[in-house]
Formats: sequence, structure tokens, C-alpha cells
Amino acid sequence: MLLTVGQLRARSNQAKADRRLQILTSAAAVCAAAGYEELTVSDVAERAGVAKGTVFRYFPTKEDLGRALAGQHLARWADDLDRRLARLPGPPAPDTAARLLVESLAGRRDLLALAARGLVPAGELDETPAAPALVIYFAGVPDTTPEVVRADELVRSLDARIARARAEARNIAP
Repeated sequence: MLLTVGQLRARSNQAKADRRLQILTSAAAVCAAAGYEELTVSDVAERAGVAKGTVFRYFPTKEDLGRALAGQHLARWADDLDRRLARLPGPPAPDTAARLLVESLAGRRDLLALAARGLVPAGELDETPAAPALVIYFAGVPDTTPEVVRADELVRSLDARIARARAEARNIAP
């Protein structure tokens, strides 16, 4: 267990930003190891080497911490998807968009778990350069209603669609 006795309070803006990142990095590690449901502020504080009160100073609730984690995961995922889309010669066909979507979400269990709990800041997804490709994908999916194209509904439906795509890929593979 790390002791926090004598640890200096972050006073400058940079020190506060560093402390926030330290807490988020620790929370991400705890979440990755145990899952969001098992994440506790005590575990995050211990891993970060700060007092529980320090975690609460930066994130007043567990949900606030979860939303911040989701925001980080979402930004990394959007950057990855944007890089994949930038390699294409033009707008992707629906099947290409679906493949890129599945590939970009592979291994992002924490993002999907946080999204399923409603902690992903959906408005941020709507504003990413990847959003139009996601709209193209879902517009080409049969039985997709216009509401699913909204980011908050989209993110919640991704996990099931990825599972179906993986199952289909296994059935198609020689």
C-alpha cells in the first residue's frame, strides 16, 4: 500500500492536470483488471498513491470517474477509426465501414462496458470525424431505425453487432 503522508497538494494547473491523469490512469488499470462494476474509489486511490478525498476532489462520484474514463477510451477509439478511414480512397461502402468498425472496436472491452452503462459522452461521438462513416454503416444495415444512428443509441448497440459480425466471420472462414 502506498502512503500518502507528506504528499503535496497539486496547486498549479499543470500539477492538477497531472494529478487528474494519474487518477484516471490508475482507474483505467483497476477497471481493466476487475471491470467497472468492481471499481472502487479506495482501489483507485491506493493505486494512484493518493487519499480517497483526492479522488473525490477530481471526480465527485464513481459515475463522474466512469464518464472521464469513457471519454478517454472514446477519444482513442475515434482517433483509431479516423486513421483507418483516412487510408481509404473515399467514403467507405457499408461492408467496408462495418469491417472497420469491428476492427477498431476489437479489444476495447472497457469502452463497450462503459457505453453499456450510459457513461460514454455521446455528444462527443457525434462530433468526431468518424461519425459520418458510422452513419453510412448503420444506414446500410437492414432493420436499422433512424434513432439508432444517434450516437447514444449507436454506442449501446455496438457490442451486439460486433458479436454477430465475429460469429458470421467464423462461419464464413474456410
